[in-house]
This record gives sequence, structure tokens and C-alpha cells, in this order.
Amino acid sequence: MFSMYAKAVGVFASGYLVGKIDKVIDRLFDPAFILMPLISFRLIAFIASLIIAVIIVFDFRYYAKTY
Repeated sequence: MFSMYAKAVGVFASGYLVGKIDKVIDRLFDPAFILMPLISFRLIAFIASLIIAVIIVFDFRYYAKTY
């Protein structure tokens, strides 16, 4: 019974978020917004940090599995 309620809440929440994310994506790809120096720096720093984190996690998991 609880799983049915959890599924219903999950579907509602994901549908609501998908409906709201359109405005966020429009704002992110607006040239006037993305070319601001602080926003550009934060975006590049986020992407670089994400890539480094993925590489580190892959590296640790790969070598932990082989040894």
C-alpha cells in the first residue's frame, strides 16, 4: 500500500519538476545570462569539478575491483 502512495507522489513530483525545468533551461541558454563573467566562471568550474569527480570515482572503483 505504501509503495502505491510513494509511486503516486514520485510521479506527481517528477511531472511538476519537468514542467518547471523548462524555464530554468531557457534562462541558462540565454546569451545575455551565460556570457556574464561570474556565471561563466561558475559554469566552467562546475563542469570541471564534475568531470574530475567522475574520473576519481571511476579510478577508485576500477582499481578496487582489480586488486
